[in-house]
Amino acid sequence: MLSQKTIKLVTTMIKAGNRVPEIRKTVGGRYGQSILSHHDSRNWKVGNTELFTLSSLDNDALNLMSHIKSRGYLVSYGKGKNGSESKCSLTSIFFKHKSAMEVVRNRGEVFIIDATYKTNNLGMPLISIQNVSQLGGKFLMSTPIAYAFVANEKTETYLWFLKAFKQAISSCSREGLTLVFVTDKCSALMNAIEQFFPTAKPCLVSGI
Repeated sequence: MLSQKTIKLVTTMIKAGNRVPEIRKTVGGRYGQSILSHHDSRNWKVGNTELFTLSSLDNDALNLMSHIKSRGYLVSYGKGKNGSESKCSLTSIFFKHKSAMEVVRNRGEVFIIDATYKTNNLGMPLISIQNVSQLGGKFLMSTPIAYAFVANEKTETYLWFLKAFKQAISSCSREGLTLVFVTDKCSALMNAIEQFFPTAKPCLVSGI
């Protein structure tokens, strides 16, 4: 748990335009490890990310969803109030390919969840979830299952993503199977997994 003094320091540095590595170095930690993860720092910085406006589901948002659907993906989206304004904003777009459900049905036990950046001109992180299995081969193979463009990497965002994922695989996942989620040390994601998949086994790695 971060102290109020540390939170105030981080907030001040963000407003001053400091980069994430500079913030983590200033905050410090123990044994050469910062007490603030890269993901936590970045989540503070993306708090003011511009969102799609839903006045008519903005042309950019409509075009993106139409393009994704045209490629054979099933699409769902999340929306929320934009600050104090009454109009809504599109905050997240979840999409999965129909063919991926057969993979989940046959070997849906181990999944890798990761987020990447700079994939679009809106600066929205892209979350991906992939299945990992050695079934039918000599080596581990990863298969993309689902993706989501999101406004940030906060716990509530990951909860929304995991809910959409769980609904997507509900018809093809094997009952009684203990899922394994491979992630990096993102506290928001770990909290969301613990809340939404309490029986799942976490596997933390670095550099995914």
